[in-house]
Amino acid sequence: MPFAGSQPLPNDHRRKHWTRRIKTCFDQPMKKIRRRRLRAEKKAANPLQPTSLLRPVVRCPTRRYNFRVRRGRGFSLQELKAVGLNKYYAPTVGISVDYRRKNKSVEGLTANVARLREYLSMLVVKSKNVSISAVFSVSEILPAPRSRKDQRECLQGHNPHHTGQVRTSSTCH
Repeated sequence: MPFAGSQPLPNDHRRKHWTRRIKTCFDQPMKKIRRRRLRAEKKAANPLQPTSLLRPVVRCPTRRYNFRVRRGRGFSLQELKAVGLNKYYAPTVGISVDYRRKNKSVEGLTANVARLREYLSMLVVKSKNVSISAVFSVSEILPAPRSRKDQRECLQGHNPHHTGQVRTSSTCH
């Protein structure tokens, strides 16, 4: 007990300048706009660079969901070896790598190898010494813009009673 007997309560002096010890983020909305603008400028400066990494097509785990096809974390080392890529070189050209992933089926392996080969056939690696605009025009190199529907068709789930082949179309990147 702090007190002995019947005494008045002490006067608490709790004004400890709390405003010095907090951080306010009133500029957060403006920072969001600024980051978005800088991303757009960076993309416009180098239109040939892929906007996102190429991901493999994998099946969901467990019996309940294994009829569904989704994008995986990265290509396995076995898939990269089948195409002839190094695990250190692949991320530099826009291909994601998952060194922990193992291929359990030949169908999945062949589908992802075909996906990699298709990507590599369209890939243009820019030399550091030569300007790409001197070799190609941007309209020749850039693919036609894809809609969200095309992207969904690449990863759409299949009928569980179907044979289970992974769809590989020319629009899947």
